[in-house]
This record gives sequence, C-alpha cells and structure tokens, in this order.
Amino acid sequence: MSVYLICFRAPDGEKAHYKHAGHYIGFADRGETPQASVEARLREHRAGYGAALTRAAVDSGLDLVVSRIWEDGTKDDEWRLRCRSENPRLCPFCNPEAYHLAQGVGHD
Repeated sequence: MSVYLICFRAPDGEKAHYKHAGHYIGFADRGETPQASVEARLREHRAGYGAALTRAAVDSGLDLVVSRIWEDGTKDDEWRLRCRSENPRLCPFCNPEAYHLAQGVGHD
C-alpha cells in the first residue's frame, strides 16, 4: 500500500494545471510492491478510471506524472496529506526542498 503524488504536466513536459489544480494525492493497493501498486493505479487514472480530477486533467490533454511515493502509506496518511492542502510544496518537481517535508508518512 502506498500514497502517491501526481504532478500535472503539459504535453511538452512543462508544469500545467487543470483549472486550479496542479497535483493529485492518491492511495494505491493494487500490486505486490509499492512501485507496482502505484503504476497500476496510474494506468487506471490515465484510462479514465480514477478520480474525477485526474480524468478531467487527462481529458484536457495533460499528462499525469508520479512525482513522489510514500511507501507503506495508509488511507489515513493520504487523508492527512490532502488536508494539508500543500501539494505543490510536497512535489519535488515543483519544490526542491520537498523531500524534507512529510517525512513521517510511510518510509519516506
């Protein structure tokens, strides 16, 4: 089980937003390893079987790039991170200091 952070990107690789959102935090429990679990969940998001936000982002032409994984993260960890409302600060693509934040989640 893992918590993951997706950063929305334009087709040219530049940072992008769907309306106000540039990131999405989710939970994955679909594979044997944390990486496999997140990759399986990302395929679902890209195919339109994820959250409404990721579906809308993909439909508008944005790419979903996993920027961070908290291995052994729980649904409670996902909820706590969402409530923090600081996804750009937690994203290493958007904030070089991101890895110093949210250290207590999973095995980060």
